[in-house]
Amino acid sequence: IDVPCGDANWIFDSLETDTLELYIGLDIVKQVVEVTATRLAHHSNKIFRHWDGAKCPLPKIVPGAVVRSVDLVHARDFLQHLKLEQGIQFLCHVFQSGARVFVTTTFPANGSNRKIKEGEFYLNDLTAAPFNLPPKDDITVTCTQTHPRHELDHTCV
Repeated sequence: IDVPCGDANWIFDSLETDTLELYIGLDIVKQVVEVTATRLAHHSNKIFRHWDGAKCPLPKIVPGAVVRSVDLVHARDFLQHLKLEQGIQFLCHVFQSGARVFVTTTFPANGSNRKIKEGEFYLNDLTAAPFNLPPKDDITVTCTQTHPRHELDHTCV
C-alpha cells in the first residue's frame, strides 16, 4: 500500500515497483485518484482508491478468497502534513494492518514535533513524542538520508 499515492509518477521509476503482484495506491484527494486510476488503467496489478489514512483502517487483500494483510505500507512525505492526532491514528492503522514492513520519511535531526493545521507542514521527528518510534540506530530500523543535497529527511524502514 502506498499512502498517499498522489499521481504515482515517482514510484514507477523502478522495475521492482512496476512488477509487483499488487500495488494499492490510496489518497485523500479524490480527483487525483480518479486521474491516476484512469491514466494507469492498463496496469492490471494496480488499484487506486480514494482513502483517508488517518480515519480509515488500511485495507486487506483477498488473493484466492483468503483475506490477508499487505506486506508493505509506504508513506512518503505524508505524516509531516497531518495534525499530531491524525498522525498517531494513521500509525495505529499501519501497525494494526498486519503489514510486515513500514517505510516512511522523517526528519530525525529535528528532535521534536509541533501542532499544525491539517495540510500544513512541519519537520516531523517520528522518534520524538508523541510518536516515539524506534531511533535509526535501533536494530529494527534502517534509515537512509533521502535528499542529502537539499533536505534533512530520512527514509526509514
